[in-house]
Formats: sequence, C-alpha cells, structure tokens
Amino acid sequence: SNSCEAVVEMLSRIKSPLKFTEQQMLIDRDADDRDIDIDGFAVQQVCIYIMQDRSFSLPLRLARLCDYIWSDTGGFTPDTGEALNIMRLFTRRFAGRISIADYCGTAVRYYDTECARQRGSAVFEDAFPDWQVLFEHLLVNHMLYDEFPYSNGSDTRSAFTALAAAYAFLRYIAIAVCSLSPGTDTLTDLIAAMFRFIEHSRFESAAAALLGELNYAEPAKLKNLILI
Repeated sequence: SNSCEAVVEMLSRIKSPLKFTEQQMLIDRDADDRDIDIDGFAVQQVCIYIMQDRSFSLPLRLARLCDYIWSDTGGFTPDTGEALNIMRLFTRRFAGRISIADYCGTAVRYYDTECARQRGSAVFEDAFPDWQVLFEHLLVNHMLYDEFPYSNGSDTRSAFTALAAAYAFLRYIAIAVCSLSPGTDTLTDLIAAMFRFIEHSRFESAAAALLGELNYAEPAKLKNLILI
C-alpha cells in the first residue's frame, strides 16, 4: 500500500497509467466481508478510468468522479477561502495522530495567509512538476487497495467523500511541508506517513463524519475542496 516508502518510490518512477493484472494466489485466505462482486468490480474500473483520463487535470478528474458517484453534474462557485478554512479545521482535528503530528503542526503554522498558500503551491509544483502523475498513482492504488467505491459498505457517496478528503488533506499538508523542504525524500516520507494514517486507521469514517458535521459533504462543497 501507499503507506510503504518503497511503494511510493516505485510509483514515483512510473509515468504511464497503472495497470493491474489478475493472478492466482498461492495461499488460501478467508473471504473479506467487503469483497466486491463482478458488477462492483466493473464500477470500480469505471472510477479508475476516470481517474486516469489525462485529458483533464487531476483535480478535474476528481470532480468528474464526484459527478459519477453522486449522479450530479451541477455547477459550483469556487471559494478558496472557505475551502482553506475547512482544511484548517480538518488538520487541527487530526493533528494529534502520532504518525502525522509533526506534519500537521508545520501546516498549521504555515497557512497564516492566502498568500502563503499561493506561494507554497507554486514552490511545490515547481519542485515536483510531475506531482499530478504521482498523486494519480497514489489515488488509483488506494482505490484498488481499499476497494473503492465500496470501501464504506454500500455507501458509495461516503466513500467518495473520504477519498476527496484524503486527496485534499495530502495536498494541503504536502504544499506546506515541501515549501519549507522541497526534497524528494521529504515528499516520500510525508506521503507514506499520511497513508499510514489514512489506510490503517478509521480515517475514512472519521473524515466523512467530520465533513458532514461541517456541512461540507455534498457535491458542490466537495468540488470546492478538491480544487483548492
């Protein structure tokens, strides 16, 4: 999974879209209660296709995935200030988690002004010009690993809400931390730490619940969050 630094390093070297092959396991395993059926697998493949359609920017692909999951094509009014306030609250809520505490602390101190975000975004994208390719791989690998969009039972909308939160949270933290230390090792360690939290805790349900509490778990708001 993305929580392993070696996996992140491997994904960073791959430039073409990820491909997956089916292989017979050499050992038996107990069935997972979340194992998806053929129809569910087909839906997952559509989701992955949307995420790998490079005729759109990565944020726009997430917005299109939002439309697909929610069966909604409504517009929205971008509000960067509102979205950043949500991410500030989001970061503070999870800042006590050991694996990401230092990164969250850095981000809380960094995001004092809108100017800081704009400057940080420019520094991040200059240091990592292929960041969208890497983040695409991270999200697609996470979607397969987590059996998206059935990773939250049958509630596919909550699963997308959690995916959008994971992307926004990762980008928000990465911009802050890598603006101060824009090295490849820094980004690799940060990504692995973030996914140790995202994939090996109750982040999914907690993130969806938190955005619900903040009235930010509906399509227009999620698109606003994705596009910051």
